[in-house]
Amino acid sequence: MSLVITKGTIASPGIRIGKAYVHHGETIIIPRYAIPETEVDREIERFERAVVETKNELEAIQDQIAASLSKEMADIFTSHIMVLEDPLVVKKARETIIHDLKNAEWVINDISLELIGSLSSIKDDYLRERIIDISDINRRLIANLLRTESSSLQEISEEVILFAPDLTPSETALMNKEHVLAFVTDKGARTSHTAIMARALEIPAIVGAIDVTSMVKNGDTVIVDALHCKIIINPSQEEIFEYR
Repeated sequence: MSLVITKGTIASPGIRIGKAYVHHGETIIIPRYAIPETEVDREIERFERAVVETKNELEAIQDQIAASLSKEMADIFTSHIMVLEDPLVVKKARETIIHDLKNAEWVINDISLELIGSLSSIKDDYLRERIIDISDINRRLIANLLRTESSSLQEISEEVILFAPDLTPSETALMNKEHVLAFVTDKGARTSHTAIMARALEIPAIVGAIDVTSMVKNGDTVIVDALHCKIIINPSQEEIFEYR
């Protein structure tokens, strides 16, 4: 029997039928440890190197999006770089490492959580949606500090309907639209950079479909109707015929 879900918001219109691929992302364990005073300069160097590497990654994404879509879409990542290099944030990170003798990953994550907490209390939907942008920057910075590589949605090699708790703008920007037929997320809103990127890529998408990832499993047949904001999991042959 099919499961019909009608919650969420249409981020990008269209209808697609395909197999579900559930992407939960990677959980990064944040190391937290005290550093001796003799290691402060080295820790600040680690932080500054990670900022440069993260900026290089974001600029590479910008170049790719400018070439494949438009400069306007690429400019979304200008705001990411501005947050990354914000003088007040960089100064606070350096000072916290010096005075609290904490490792860079710990400091960066705490600053990011503080920024996210501040935005969460704001009523403006557009500003609240910047939370995922900050999370994206935080994840990239910490991955560069830890010298780890994240799995990429670019590696998907077959046609799928992507389900995820949330997607960052950079994950969406780098999707292979030949393989990702549509996507559905638990969180998000139409004003998010992720939704804007989906429309530019012309990938049908429904966002803010709370807990939908817990209702679907890999390989389920799914219809995403991003015209009427409807998700049908394991549809009947009659329902599939109706949409073809």
